[in-house]
Amino acid sequence: MFSVKATKPTFRSYLP
Repeated sequence: MFSVKATKPTFRSYLP
């Protein structure tokens, strides 16, 4: 689920 390439976009998705 967590991708280093999509660290920024994924990290944003994790936030409410």
